[in-house]
Amino acid sequence: PSGDKVVMSVFDSVSQGRHVWVKDLAGGAPLKLTLEGESRHPTWTPDGTCITYSSNRDGNFDLWTEPADNSGPAVRIVDLAESVFQPEWSPDGEWLVFRTNILAPDSGSILAVRPGTDEPPIEVRATPGMEWGPRLSPDGRWLAISSTESGRYQVYVVPFPDAGQTIW
Repeated sequence: PSGDKVVMSVFDSVSQGRHVWVKDLAGGAPLKLTLEGESRHPTWTPDGTCITYSSNRDGNFDLWTEPADNSGPAVRIVDLAESVFQPEWSPDGEWLVFRTNILAPDSGSILAVRPGTDEPPIEVRATPGMEWGPRLSPDGRWLAISSTESGRYQVYVVPFPDAGQTIW
């Protein structure tokens, strides 16, 4: 968020998997943040101190967060029965939006959770189509989603967190 570092998921030809790396744009060698399993879809926490990503280090793809400088352990913050991907934090850090697995045709939903609470995830968008790529607006009031609910690939915008039936 400060613009001085970039986080990326890089394919490793030796391990044949993806890992999360952090690179300081001022120079120096990149830091390999993840070592276990395969890790993808990294995103910054709103304060810029941590990275949240999807990893299968324990079998299923769950969402994990760890300090961007590798100063502490990774903590699992979303653990569901199905694999989850593409985490997206709300600007205030209150919500974490993500998608469920889309490996089967016409599958995948957009869910949101309030990390640090006992509240279960809420379903933000689920249709007979496939939803992916959730992105929140800078003010956190709108959520853009790619979907095939119309039968073709389109982008929809819904209010967040109360998406209801309103779509554009």
